[in-house]
Amino acid sequence: NPGTPVNKDTNGYAMGVTISGNYAYVADSESGLAIIDISDPTNPGTPVSRDTNGNAYEVTISGNYAYVADGVGLAIIDISDPTNPGTPVYTDTQWNGQTLSCCPYGQGVAISGNYAYVGMSTIGLAIIDISDPTSPGTPVYKGTIAAFYGVTISGNYAYVASNTSGLAIIDVSDPTNPGNPVYKDTNGNSYGVAISGNYAYLADDASGLAIIDISDPTNPGTPSYVNTNGNANDLTISGNYAYLANDNSSLAIIDISDPTNPGTPVYRDTN
Repeated sequence: NPGTPVNKDTNGYAMGVTISGNYAYVADSESGLAIIDISDPTNPGTPVSRDTNGNAYEVTISGNYAYVADGVGLAIIDISDPTNPGTPVYTDTQWNGQTLSCCPYGQGVAISGNYAYVGMSTIGLAIIDISDPTSPGTPVYKGTIAAFYGVTISGNYAYVASNTSGLAIIDVSDPTNPGNPVYKDTNGNSYGVAISGNYAYLADDASGLAIIDISDPTNPGTPSYVNTNGNANDLTISGNYAYLANDNSSLAIIDISDPTNPGTPVYRDTN
């Protein structure tokens, strides 16, 4: 029985969000990064903005830095003082000598160890050494056969929501020489991915939630599905529940305590 939403507007279009401590970090499209104090979630603070050169589509936090998938590449912002974020440092992502820009989808970012994994729209995965966040390294690329919509890292593997190709799994045990993708197709278009235990969960557009056994990442299992009332665009996992951004149905919450027999979605509409 989820509660009534509390809203806090931002200057741009909120495309992605992550939480760290008492702050929400919002990838705010043309307005860059928006930082909101949520120490009282019932009364969130006024957003603090840090503009970026491109359109911010996704953000993740590691240590004192925000890593923003920014259309023109990766923007790294010092957030040691969230009320006064630093000037962005950029890494251009290039393919065959051409800087890639991104459409208003098809880009995500994940951090694992000393590397940032950045999705590059129709190209695939860019891997960037961030051992020194003030001077990131040159990207290493691994292409995927369909548009790139999101990435998460678990163990030695990158799990990519790869649009019409479903789930792509890439061995990144050596981030400087990633392996070739292994694919498992889904019924819909995969837009977001999260890992919990031995299962990958995908926001699979009109197919709702797709669940895939990845106990053997080199041979993923056949997807099972939970239909949702809208088109599933992204998701996150917390405990025994999957939370899906579900288009016109807003938030869909699904009990995944038994991934082989997930529960019926519960919905909460937003404005």
